[in-house]
Order: sequence, then structure tokens, then C-alpha cells
Amino acid sequence: MKKKLVLSLALTTATITTIIPTTTSVFAEEIKEDFRTRMISNSFLESKNTLGLLKEDALKIGQQPTIEDNVAPGVPVVQKIIKGKASNWLNQFNQHSIGLTEGLSSFMIKWESYYPALLELSRKGKEDGDIHIQFVKGLKNIQNRFAKNIWDVQSFSYDLLQFQKDLSASYEEMQRNIKTAQVDLSEKTDKTVAEMVQIKKDITAILSKIENSTDESIRAAFKVGGAAYEALAPLVDGFTDQAIKAREDAKKAAEKEVPKEPQAGKDLNRILDKISAEKFWDLVNAIMDATKVSGDLKKNLLEIKDKQNQLYKLAYDIADLQTKEDLLVGTKLQVQNFNYLINRESNLIQNVSADFATIDRLLTSMINSKDSDTVTELEYFNRLCQKLKQQL
Repeated sequence: MKKKLVLSLALTTATITTIIPTTTSVFAEEIKEDFRTRMISNSFLESKNTLGLLKEDALKIGQQPTIEDNVAPGVPVVQKIIKGKASNWLNQFNQHSIGLTEGLSSFMIKWESYYPALLELSRKGKEDGDIHIQFVKGLKNIQNRFAKNIWDVQSFSYDLLQFQKDLSASYEEMQRNIKTAQVDLSEKTDKTVAEMVQIKKDITAILSKIENSTDESIRAAFKVGGAAYEALAPLVDGFTDQAIKAREDAKKAAEKEVPKEPQAGKDLNRILDKISAEKFWDLVNAIMDATKVSGDLKKNLLEIKDKQNQLYKLAYDIADLQTKEDLLVGTKLQVQNFNYLINRESNLIQNVSADFATIDRLLTSMINSKDSDTVTELEYFNRLCQKLKQQL
């Protein structure tokens, strides 16, 4: 259903109910009340709401962190262009739209003042020889106001259409670059997760060797450490399992294209911060100092320490990669939403422009009407408004 400006609704309502009202003042008040009621929920206010959403999205795009070129080649350049276009929207189009909407609001309020004059003309009847002159004069005043608003709407519609085309071209290029970068990042992340899993297996194998050792001094060393072994297992499992889970969640979210914060990377970093590698290795060193550990045990412990350090590095790498991939998805979806709203607003403005043009043509037709010999101008006005209602 084509969107209708409240002006056309009020204009139609003013005349289709009756040609000659019995009580002018009561009918005028009904029209005014109907006008106010309809203005609360109409496409014109929907348009203002859309402009508010555009402003919010434009601000978000402007605040997006710049993606590094080595992470996503070509994306930073296009990102800069899109940020500039979003800023252009805020600086130019938003101001233009505010002026336009305020102008339309003002016109609709002024339009209300025409009702008493039209109703007074209907009360006089066609016997009054001056009615045609007065009515045409009133219609010309209305048409002049329409002409200014038509120009504003059509000018804004054209500017918005150009803005939409420019943004769409940049967005399509960003989509291509982001898709390539996402594939590259995804492959790097999957490879890093695989390395982490392998290192975890290596640590488990070394631990099994220590646990199953026949050397009593090795077993005694772990008894001195008490919870050393128990402390190591969750240390390794914690962020390894979390990294794998975060990776799976990120893939699912990317497939569904759900806007999200780079939470996976944040979760990994939070887990890593909670794990105190230094505290664990203080305990291991205490074991080696308190017991006469064999060369094999010391070698195994140091090997585990080296593996664990590798594991930490990989975990941080995964967190970083995942954060960057999340950022790519978030940027893409924000721009996509902005582009969608621009498209919606452009269509709405074009519809409003078409409504104004239709009403303007009908007003011109009334002013130039030759039917006054057979019907009053108000009756003709009523017929044309009914036609307008059908068209809208």
C-alpha cells in the first residue's frame, strides 16, 4: 500500500463527508480534531523516525574502529569512504531533512486554517457571485504553498537518491573485500586452533609419561607438589576448550549474519587473565628445589612449560583473530543496515513527492475548471478529493 502523507489524509477527510455541513463551527472542530489524531501515527512521522535511526547508524559507523589493511586488504580504504559518507549524511542530509520535515509540519498546521474559509464558502452557496473568485484565490494560495514544498521534497529526493547510489557502490566493494578477508582470517584461526589442540595432546602425553613413571623419585616429587598435577589439567583445558567453543559460536553467528560485539575474543582474553601461569610454575620450581628430581623429570617439566607458553601465545592469537573477524562482520552489518534505511527513506521521500505532485495537479485542475456553470467549485473540489483518495 502506498504511503500517504497526513496532508492528503486531512485534505480528503475535509471534503468527502459532506458538501454543505449543517453546522460549520462543529464540523470545523471535528476536522481539526481528526487532523491532530491522524498526525500522531502517519508515514510522515515514520519518516522522521527513520531519519533518527539513520542518524544513530551514521554515528555508529563513524565510531567503528579502523580495520588494518594487513587484516583485510582493501577494507580500510572503503571503510574510510563509507565513514565519510555517513559523516556527510549527518552534516548535510540530516540538516536538510530536518528543515524539510519542519517545513512540512508547518505547512500542515497552516493548512488547518483553510478549513473555516472553505466551509464558509460552502455555506454561502452558488448564489453568491463572488464565490468563484474567492475560492480560486484560496486555492491559488494553497497551491503556492504546495509548490514550495514540492520543490523541497523533490530536491531532497534527488539528493538522497544520489547519496544512496554512492553508498551502495562503496558497500558492494566493502562486501567483496570483507568476504575475502573473512575467509583468510577464518583459515588462520582454524589453523591456530588445530595447533592448540595438538599442543594440548602433547602436554597430556608428557603428563602421562610422568604419572606412569616407575621412578619413585619422580612420583615423590609430584606428591610434594600436592595439587600440582590437578592444577595443570584445568589450566590447559580451560582456554583450549573455550577457544574451540568460541570459534564454533563465531562461525554460527557469521552464517546467520547476526550483529554482535567481538565477544569471542573478549571471552578468551578474560579466561587467560584469570589463569596464573606464573603461580603454577612457582609451584613447579618449588618441587624441583625441594626434591632431588631426576634429569628426565626436569626435562619433562621444562618441556611442559615450553608447550604451555606456546599454548598461551596461540590462545592470544586466536582471541585477536576472532576479535578482528567479529569486527569485520559487525562493520559489514552496520553498513548494510545503514544502506537499507537509506533505501527505505529514499522510497518514502519519493512517495511523498508523488503525493504532492498529484495534489498539485488536482489543485491546478480545480483552479482552471470550467464546470462552475453546472456545479459549485466546492462540489468539484469534493469529487477530485475522492479521486485523490482512491489514487493514494
